[in-house]
Amino acid sequence: MVGMKRLLHISIIIILTVLMGSGFYLLGATSTSALTFSSDVDISFTFNPTISLSLSSSDLVIANLAPGSVADSNEITVTVSTNTAYGYTLNATVGQQTNYETRNLILDDYSGSSSDPIFTSLAYGDSESTLATDNTWGYAFKTSTANAPWSNYSGLPLYSDSNNVTELIDTDGAAASDYVTFKIGARAASTQAGGEYKNVISFIAVAKPEPVTLEVAYRAANKTKLNGYYKLQDMDSSICAAVEVIDDELQVIDTRDNKVYWIAKLADNHCWMTQNLDLDLGTPTLTHNSTTLYHDDTDLGWGTDTATTSWTPNRATIAANPYGSFTGWSNQYTQQYSADPGDWYYAGYDGTTLLASTTVNYLTSTNKVTENGITTVYNDANYTTAYFSNHPFTGAGTSNNGTHGHVGNYYNWSAAVASNDTSAYASSTYSNPDNNPQNSICPAGWRLPTVTNANPTYETEGSKNEFARLAKLYAGYSGKTSLSSAGLEASPLFFARSGGVGSGSLENSGFTAFYWSSSVDSDGYAYVLKFDATSVAPADDYGRRSGRPVRCIAR
Repeated sequence: MVGMKRLLHISIIIILTVLMGSGFYLLGATSTSALTFSSDVDISFTFNPTISLSLSSSDLVIANLAPGSVADSNEITVTVSTNTAYGYTLNATVGQQTNYETRNLILDDYSGSSSDPIFTSLAYGDSESTLATDNTWGYAFKTSTANAPWSNYSGLPLYSDSNNVTELIDTDGAAASDYVTFKIGARAASTQAGGEYKNVISFIAVAKPEPVTLEVAYRAANKTKLNGYYKLQDMDSSICAAVEVIDDELQVIDTRDNKVYWIAKLADNHCWMTQNLDLDLGTPTLTHNSTTLYHDDTDLGWGTDTATTSWTPNRATIAANPYGSFTGWSNQYTQQYSADPGDWYYAGYDGTTLLASTTVNYLTSTNKVTENGITTVYNDANYTTAYFSNHPFTGAGTSNNGTHGHVGNYYNWSAAVASNDTSAYASSTYSNPDNNPQNSICPAGWRLPTVTNANPTYETEGSKNEFARLAKLYAGYSGKTSLSSAGLEASPLFFARSGGVGSGSLENSGFTAFYWSSSVDSDGYAYVLKFDATSVAPADDYGRRSGRPVRCIAR
């Protein structure tokens, strides 16, 4: 009477083609060429992931239950065998639709009336060391772990109660076999009617499916790869929603220039770029071989502003000169500017410790040391601690996995929202994120984060204060400014204190982080995520003229 409700059966066909060849010479022939022939032999086999369940006995019997006492049944071993790679659960329920629709033990010759003698089950979820109440029963089990103790008596859920599950085993990977030892116990009143009391327990082994990572979600959505990477532009809400593994990350490619970025599904249930954007503006893209960005590759016309489906930057990204400044930069509040400092990597967080704060401008020539063609920028004259380097780290900062800590480009706010002139966004009425610019230089399928005001509420999922939500989840932010930024700089976020561009040169690099949102504060100002080694401000307002890094969030 003990059965298994489900087992997983998957068929995978693998077909291998083997080329078999044979050659021979024609005796007496004058030609030295060999005649050859080949024949294809198809090889195939079916692999079936399996899961099975076996019981050492099909009966649980309490043989000697004396009036006014507690007794246990015999012990049975429930064994699960499987070759599944992702683990399984072993559950138990009581009752069976064709025989018993109750959690109680019923007298064998019952009439079906409410007055029939029963042993009442302990309530589901209850657990006690002894059966304290007369005419009750419960189960107990222990795992295969050596010397594992018996659990207390507990109550099983009814087979049809889908909201409750008694979990005996939960594994995360394949195991050749595992088992539990299981028994029941009962307490009888001295006045309880004699006879045989029955019910049915079902053990249910369920194989776990492959966990849905970003890689699996892209694959399940039938997305194709470019240069071996899935595409940033193929991200959509259904892909991100399907991902079950939080903080799972994946490298994907931007089809506009074939640069590769890290992305991750984070604890706020959104997918984020965990690397700074490095898109050069005003140069021909690989997608369209022009300087214009379009709806199909860029965040243009995807929000409420569906009228704007293309944008041609009127100024190309300015590359840093040998002295770390940007010739041609102008501090404009409404006109777009962007800057490329080169391939620099942030090393302010070494995976364990935040390095000391300082106001030194790390990308100035006075702090550069070049050895064997590799330039490193240091925080003081003793050259002890590297904050930026033009090569992936082999020492401090290795936790950034090379490209996580890439500084990327700097954009003023007009460039970040993909506009040559943002003078129209000049009113504080735009503090509602739904009224803010809906376009950006993020890839298609992505956008700039939003905030609502300088003192945000952010506790609930779905908050418009998206930087603050991350700060709450990863840095413990609770509205206080005296807070370490370690949670923001560490895995899986990898935000960098990469400073910005002001008056044509870098400022606060290695000291302070500023990341643009799409949210307007007031004339000439927009909100940023700002932090340094000792404080976090997830909705600070800064002048739009400054060049800041950009991180994108999936739509």
